[in-house]
Amino acid sequence: MNVGNVAVLGAGTMGHGIAALAAIASRYVTLCDISDAQLEKALDTIREGLDTMERSGHDRWALQDSLDEL
Repeated sequence: MNVGNVAVLGAGTMGHGIAALAAIASRYVTLCDISDAQLEKALDTIREGLDTMERSGHDRWALQDSLDEL
């Protein structure tokens, strides 16, 4: 199965995790939630996770590309 774009409904614990993994897998991701505050919190959490991955030695540019996919 070939997956191009991914839409995730709900930016809670599972939603932001799914969105982050899809972005890292080079998928274009749309993350939706009824709460703008929850979306901001989810993006902050994803950024923190990517920062942790960078400190662990992962490629900075690949991680930035992942964030740009969101």
